[in-house]
Amino acid sequence: MGQIGSFVPAESARLGIADRIFCRVGASDNLARGESTFLVEMNETAHILRQATRQSLVIMDEVGRGTSTQDGLSIAWAVSDYILDHLQCRTFFATHFHELSDLKHKGMVNLSLQVSEEDGEILFLNKVIEGPSNNSYGIHVAQIAGIPDEVIFRAGEILDQIQQSSSGLNISANSSNRKGSRKMASGGFQRGLFGQDEMVLQEIKHLDLNTCTPIEALNHLSRMQKHLKE
Repeated sequence: MGQIGSFVPAESARLGIADRIFCRVGASDNLARGESTFLVEMNETAHILRQATRQSLVIMDEVGRGTSTQDGLSIAWAVSDYILDHLQCRTFFATHFHELSDLKHKGMVNLSLQVSEEDGEILFLNKVIEGPSNNSYGIHVAQIAGIPDEVIFRAGEILDQIQQSSSGLNISANSSNRKGSRKMASGGFQRGLFGQDEMVLQEIKHLDLNTCTPIEALNHLSRMQKHLKE
């Protein structure tokens, strides 16, 4: 907004003029040209790295998300290094790779959005603070979006297993192992939000008593009791 002479959401601001503004945001494929989402992302990233100057403004969101975690992290890391060491332009670089928050560079400032966590409830405060975020809150966002509670709880189980596994690969899809995994010690950064009690509370909250028959109510009660016993 400052670039076009418009008002900015601040009491005062001193903004340098950019020769060009580059944005690498969004995710979409190009079926007509046979380009995957990741290829489109890489084409746009390549254009920015080749065309941006020290006077440019660059906005990059979630570089490397369209491929494997290892490849994506490596690419995002290398791109950020290139911008810092070669382009040296003003850049907003948003990422979900927590490893990148460990990078140290004199031309970089690490910022995150503040989140309030109280009694298993999460509130996004829409306030930018210094320092990296410790959590991703992906499972919580999925819950807000309406993903079924069973899926949310299973995601919490898998997250626990990944974090407790040295390789992250020893995860069983066998239902006989799920009961045992629910008894794991709480250690996942989102695990405390999606325990059995929380899932039962969410089911009660969304239960429509006006349209529920006695038999359906008993079925719901039986299922909730089963969850609490596990």
